[in-house]
Amino acid sequence: MTGHEIPLEEYRQLKQEQLERIKLRDSFINLDIVAIGVLGGVLASHPQFSTAWLVVPWICSSFGWAYAMNDEKVSALQRYFRTELSPRLDYSLGWEVFDRRKTSLATPHKISQLAVEFALFVLPTLIAVFAYFSREVTAGLVGTVIAICEIAGAMALAFFLWAHSDLVKKFDVDQT
Repeated sequence: MTGHEIPLEEYRQLKQEQLERIKLRDSFINLDIVAIGVLGGVLASHPQFSTAWLVVPWICSSFGWAYAMNDEKVSALQRYFRTELSPRLDYSLGWEVFDRRKTSLATPHKISQLAVEFALFVLPTLIAVFAYFSREVTAGLVGTVIAICEIAGAMALAFFLWAHSDLVKKFDVDQT
């Protein structure tokens, strides 16, 4: 391989990784929706299993964390293409270095993206804990401790999603 082919091959390999991570990241959204829908449907028809509401936060936290980790890797690859790889090539990577976020709808898009992430991965935890306590009049110490831990986990995930959102990154000079 020549000196010009090595960065191009690196780009091809990393681009493939990025595409796989995008597919995986997006599948976590679908899995989250299906899992919550199935569990919610079962619990709506069988209210005697109210303890199962405490499974929803585990589903949301697991899929939300995996979604966020893959999203961060996709963004890191994009930054690498723009800042490290593109300058080593004799030509521009075009779309990879194009700043497609500079539109009049950029801020509303970033806000709505974060709202969707919260609605998918954080809000169901709060609803499930509320549903659990509305059915379990005497939740007991174990159920209460589990619910409190799940709410704390949901808040930690919410903070992580917010901290890694494009709303916050636009103020971080290392991310530009």
